[in-house]
Amino acid sequence: MAKGSRADEPIQALLKEGRKFAPPKEFTRRARVTSARIYQEAKRRVSTMEVESALVEHPSVAEAAVIGRTHEIKGQAIAAFVTIKEGRPQTPELIDEIKSHVAKKIGALARPDDIIYSAELPKTRSGKIMRRLLRDIAEGRALGDTTTLADPNVVATLKTRYEDEGKE
Repeated sequence: MAKGSRADEPIQALLKEGRKFAPPKEFTRRARVTSARIYQEAKRRVSTMEVESALVEHPSVAEAAVIGRTHEIKGQAIAAFVTIKEGRPQTPELIDEIKSHVAKKIGALARPDDIIYSAELPKTRSGKIMRRLLRDIAEGRALGDTTTLADPNVVATLKTRYEDEGKE
């Protein structure tokens, strides 16, 4: 790739902001450009796009959103919010099956630490998933601005469900 090409612009912008970010060499040019959410888990970079794709490839998963939440040992841990297809049971065995599916597709480092079942994911009126709110839920922080949500009740339901599963 030529120095200063358009594919490097998003990366250069991150570096100018002072972020320590350098994509691994095995990333393709396309993945570097389209994958804006890359976080570090145990000193390895994992793209949320990769993990979400692996989750949705599972036959029981209809929709998924992945975020990186802070973890005291790893730095960041993978938390996945998953919508299961209609008629499929939401069991702990299915969570283990989905985790092993992701580990088989990408590798053990991409195995989600938390998988939370959700009937719906928080989306804007235009249909984009609001991962910022999911991160707030996973880290136990106060929720930010929710005025752009299509259905504000989804966030409250997810928050109580996440807190309930954390107590078990």
